[in-house]
Amino acid sequence: MLTNLNGGGGGGVKVFSQPNEGAFSARNRALKESTGEYIMFMDCDDFISHHKVQRQIEILRENDPYTIVSCKWDTFYLNIEESTFPKRCVYKNYHTPIDMLIEMLNKGEMMLISCWMISRELIKGAGYWDCRFTINDDGVYFSKVLALASKVIFCPEAKVYYRRGHASLSTYDIFSDAKLTSLLESYKEQAKILFAQTTSAEAYKGVARNFALVMCKAQFNSQIYREAKNEITKLGLEPSHPHKGSKADRICSIIGFENFLRLRNCICKCGN
Repeated sequence: MLTNLNGGGGGGVKVFSQPNEGAFSARNRALKESTGEYIMFMDCDDFISHHKVQRQIEILRENDPYTIVSCKWDTFYLNIEESTFPKRCVYKNYHTPIDMLIEMLNKGEMMLISCWMISRELIKGAGYWDCRFTINDDGVYFSKVLALASKVIFCPEAKVYYRRGHASLSTYDIFSDAKLTSLLESYKEQAKILFAQTTSAEAYKGVARNFALVMCKAQFNSQIYREAKNEITKLGLEPSHPHKGSKADRICSIIGFENFLRLRNCICKCGN
């Protein structure tokens, strides 16, 4: 944990040790120990550009404390020079932050947790990370943050580099029942947060897309599959492929989404 970024005495890095209870527990411990005016979370596989912290804090100081600042991000495998930072639809300002969440849900976009710079006042409103979720805990947490924020300002000079090609706790055994159940419950929580702000058609579509992702990952017609499908039905929508315009989506337009999943399941069984 970095302290005293203004360069005065007594600053530096503080390191705290605790039993391994997951990333959310470590982040909550850091929040409890932190004393700074601004908060930025980082994962072990993230790197940031040289002036990232400075540029984002400069923006925050010119705005109200419920403003949050985002930035660019891209992946690399061996060297950060591999990152090209392609254009993403969320690289812009949002005067209504919940619109950013809706756009991310509908278009399958995301922001790494390291992209955000947030004031302590806003963090206090969002509270601690939810320990119920072993996956998509960051999606739930930043849904709460966006629901409370006054606006989102995009800082194009700041960059985050995300290292790929290594084992990750969040992606390990993603298709296990335990992981999928946690993912499904996290999507329900995101829906609750979003629907407290708006029940627009776009919000419903974005939430339904999340549940369709679970249907794609789950064993066909399993309990998790049926529960995810039921969540879509409760919204008054029909399940559809979450990756619009993909080859799979084009096949679904001919034979239907669930027939596609049924066929895929049969092919996988034959292959085994």
